[in-house]
Amino acid sequence: MTSVWKHVTQRLSLSVIALLLIVLLAACSSLGGTASSPTPTATPSPTPSPTPAVTTYTGDGYTISYPKDWKKSVTADQTTFQDSLGANALGVVVVANPDGVAKPSTVLEATLAGAVKGANMTNTSPANLPASVSLAGETWVQKGTTGTAGKGGASTSFEVVVFTTNHPANTSKTKLFEFVYAGPLVGSTLVDAQIFQAMLASFKFTS
Repeated sequence: MTSVWKHVTQRLSLSVIALLLIVLLAACSSLGGTASSPTPTATPSPTPSPTPAVTTYTGDGYTISYPKDWKKSVTADQTTFQDSLGANALGVVVVANPDGVAKPSTVLEATLAGAVKGANMTNTSPANLPASVSLAGETWVQKGTTGTAGKGGASTSFEVVVFTTNHPANTSKTKLFEFVYAGPLVGSTLVDAQIFQAMLASFKFTS
């Protein structure tokens, strides 16, 4: 059982860290990130975006809709959706987890810790999120971190949110599903928060 847990956690952590490094580089570049502290100004409000045209992707045991102008990439365990600049991304990770040996809350903590380390985040604080969320008929554990993330001398205000569930619970066919969405902040809100929420709401299990 320990070997299964380690396998699940390692696969998720590696996938998520790879995702974050790509997003972080794009975010620092596209938003003109800087290593210096910003001058205090009035907090800007996110500008509502028009509802984008969407397309539906069928993955390993699920479907999800995403904006047509976002890029999709698929690896063995993870499907990643990124905006046209690559600065915002949502990753869906699916790993076999027979009998639900790896607990969602434990895997989430390990994934988030790896993400924070991989993105070189400093000045971190917990995101203001409920501990769980209902999605596609399952309860998912949820946690996020905000902070300053940097790469190559540039930095930006950044947030990472992870939530995880087992589906179906405690059977030989159980898989661990994990969402990770990440990107720069405008004020205290993810730049593409509305799009992320629409994508999550469209998610459905197919098995």
